[in-house]
Amino acid sequence: MDSGERRNGGNITPIRPNVARLPLVSPAQWEGKQAPKRLWLWDEMIPIYRATLLTGEGGSGKSLFAQQLATCVALGLPFLGIPTRQQNTLYITCEDDLGELHRRQEAICQSLGISMSDLNGKLFLLSRCGEIDNSLLCFDGDGVVRPSPFYENIVHASKAAPFQPSGSDKPSAAPINFTVLDNIAHLFEGNENIRNHVAIFCNMLERLAREIGGTVLFLGHPSKSGAQFSGSTAWENQVRSRLYLSRGSSEDEQYDTDLRVLTRAKSNYAQTGDEIRMRWREWAFELADAPAGDWRDELPCTAQATAENAKFMSLLRVRVKQGRNISGRPTARNYAPREFAKMPQAKGFKVDQFERAMERLFALEQIVEIEVRNSTDRHTSRCIMPAEEAAGQLRASCGAASDQIRGSASNPQKTAENECGPAFAGQLAGQLFDGNADTPQTRRNPREIGAGQLRGSFGASGGQGSPPIGGLPQPPIPEAEDIIWDDPGGEDGQ
Repeated sequence: MDSGERRNGGNITPIRPNVARLPLVSPAQWEGKQAPKRLWLWDEMIPIYRATLLTGEGGSGKSLFAQQLATCVALGLPFLGIPTRQQNTLYITCEDDLGELHRRQEAICQSLGISMSDLNGKLFLLSRCGEIDNSLLCFDGDGVVRPSPFYENIVHASKAAPFQPSGSDKPSAAPINFTVLDNIAHLFEGNENIRNHVAIFCNMLERLAREIGGTVLFLGHPSKSGAQFSGSTAWENQVRSRLYLSRGSSEDEQYDTDLRVLTRAKSNYAQTGDEIRMRWREWAFELADAPAGDWRDELPCTAQATAENAKFMSLLRVRVKQGRNISGRPTARNYAPREFAKMPQAKGFKVDQFERAMERLFALEQIVEIEVRNSTDRHTSRCIMPAEEAAGQLRASCGAASDQIRGSASNPQKTAENECGPAFAGQLAGQLFDGNADTPQTRRNPREIGAGQLRGSFGASGGQGSPPIGGLPQPPIPEAEDIIWDDPGGEDGQ
């Protein structure tokens, strides 16, 4: 007779196994009761009492992001401008050693304006780098799945994490309610392509959240194919909350390699698709949309403008070297932005980008518009040149003109005009002779006149009141009237 059967007279009656009663709930029990308010660890981004998955491409900064989030949660500080709920926190990494955790934490504390001692009894770090028994689940050969010893150790440590209170000789203990696990590749020994294995692992992390009375954040890498997670779609379907960290669009990255974008890729409890733009700065993340008046607001524009300025200058030097004049007038056939956009070296830069760059470079006085004279018919036209090259040409022309004027002095105005062009003729002759050909000035070297007159004669096409964007030193930013644009020392912020 089978152990699951028993005799009843001459009959065999099956015996039902001894099972636990299912905790069924009738909605009638909620009559007149208000539903509990949903709680968040990180407001509308990470729900409390649940497991959230954070994925992102390699090198995007997931580990730094997670450790900085853990630090903010440990003290109840806003993270990237979003409120957090204060919870004692444990950050576990299987990839970084304690030295790296120390360096990273130092930068995070500096960014947040806190000290290491502020985290005493609130943030705990654990490095499992180099350990081979980091799996949280054991998949036995007979199909039985059970929590690993490491899982049990995490639960035990979360009940009462030991620490030494400041100013006390007696050790103490603190419960941990937020655990960060970095990352899946080390913690999951199952097959990521088998739906059931993934489902069991995700449910086990939900169980961990309940056992510690808090929240779990676990990190994972996407696949090479460009998906936001690797392996079975169960990674997407089993979690109720998933975040994705990326470097932003290719256009963003072209100008701002420190930009990161966090996307709420999945949420059963909030709107999906919302983004937070942040920027890596000195080994910590800061909100990209800085408060009004903060110089970091200008970083993306400055990076893009600097790239546009550099491209304009490089193409201008190519044209000058080729002896092909270029104009700053939109109606001219050789209008610089239009001509540059057609050059193979433009690399995708458009006419409007070159137009913005030209205005900035005029304002910075890095380019000038000068008069050139045709050697055959003596006809003059205006073209754009880099300021230093134009100044060099003008110094040479003024030197030659001054020598001729001093030698003949018959018609200084005409001599200067022939050599330097009409724009500088009167100034050069006036400075050399004070308007009198018989009274030459000797206070200035005539060969040095060119650079000063060049800067003073051709102003920028834009106004002088606002500082141009691109290639300028960053903070501190003085008031516009205090900026000396042509001070070489200012380029290094000296």
